[in-house]
Amino acid sequence: MLTIAVVGLGAIGLPVAARLRSHTPHRIYGVAGRTATAQRLKAQGLKVLRLGEWEPPVHLDDVFVSVEELPELLDIAFVVTKTEAVPEVVQALLPKLKPTGVLVMMQNGYILDTVLRYAHESRVIGCSVVWSASLREDGSAEITGPGNFVLGGLPHTFPFRIAQAAELLGHTFPVKRTNNIRGALWSKLCVNSCITTLGAITGLTFGEQTSRGDFRELYFAIITETLRVGTAHGIVFEKLNDKLDPFALSNLRSWPPRFVKHLILAVMGRKYKGGESSMLQSIRRGRKPEIEAINGVVAHWGKYHSVPTPLHDKMIELVQEIAEGKRQPSPALLAQLQPLASN
Repeated sequence: MLTIAVVGLGAIGLPVAARLRSHTPHRIYGVAGRTATAQRLKAQGLKVLRLGEWEPPVHLDDVFVSVEELPELLDIAFVVTKTEAVPEVVQALLPKLKPTGVLVMMQNGYILDTVLRYAHESRVIGCSVVWSASLREDGSAEITGPGNFVLGGLPHTFPFRIAQAAELLGHTFPVKRTNNIRGALWSKLCVNSCITTLGAITGLTFGEQTSRGDFRELYFAIITETLRVGTAHGIVFEKLNDKLDPFALSNLRSWPPRFVKHLILAVMGRKYKGGESSMLQSIRRGRKPEIEAINGVVAHWGKYHSVPTPLHDKMIELVQEIAEGKRQPSPALLAQLQPLASN
C-alpha cells in the first residue's frame, strides 16, 4: 500500500484525488491550502461532475490545510498548486518523502527548472495535463473536456516511481509516457500561451476564441514565437496528444495549407471548449496570475537567446495590467496584439 498526497485540490487536483480514492486501496491525503476548503471537503467529500455525470462523492483519509501537516514517508506527492507556490511547497514536501519518494509536478506551465533548484532530478516527474476542468462555486470540480496525461521523468528519476505514477493517474484519464518530458511540456506551452493567456486578456473561452479567424491567426503567430524560442533553447518538441505536431499550427511551415490550420484549431476549440481561463479565474479571485510560468518562460529564454518575442511581451504586460485593475478583460484588447503578429 502506498502513501500518497495530492497537494492542491482545485479543478485538476480534486478529480485526481477523488479517482485515486475510489479506484485504489492506497492511503490518500489531500492538501487544500485553506481552512474552510479543508473543512468542507472533509465534511462533504470530494464531488466531481465528469463530462455531464456526477460521480459518487468520496472522502480522503484526511484533508489538511498545509503541507506541514502531512504524515512523513510519502511515496508520491502529486503537486497541483499554482506555480507561484511551487518553491515553498517543494521545499516543505521534500522532508515528507521517503528516500525514494517523488514529486509529480502538474502545473499549468513550465516549472521543471524551478523545481530542480530544490530537488534532485531523481525525485522529480513532469506531467502535462491535456484535459480541461473548472472549479464550481460549490467547491466541486467539473471536467469539461476529455484528454490524457503526458508523463515523464528526468534522466535519473526512479523508474519504478514513474511506472507507479502512470498507473495511478490512469484512473483519471489515459497516460502517455515519454522520455522527452521537457519537449512535451514545451509543446503544451505552445497552446497554453494562447488559450490561457488570451482567455485572461479577452474573457473568452477556448471555444469562443477559436471560432474566430482573427484569433486563430493570432494563435499561429504566438505559437511561432514559442517554437522559435524553444528551438533556440534546444527543445525537441513532442506531438500534442501524440498526434499533432505544433509546427503544423505555426507560420514556420507551409504544410498543412492555411485553411487546414484554421480547421484544426476550430475543431480543437469545439472539442475542448472548456470554461473560463484558469488565469482569468485567478485574477478574479485576487490571486497572482501564472503568467511568468507560461508566457514569461518564452519571453525569458527569448531574451537569453536573442529571439524576439513581441507578442509574449505584450501579453505579459496586458495580463499584469488586468491583474492590477488598470484594464478589464475584453475582446477589444486583441487590437493591442494584432500589429505585433508577423511571420
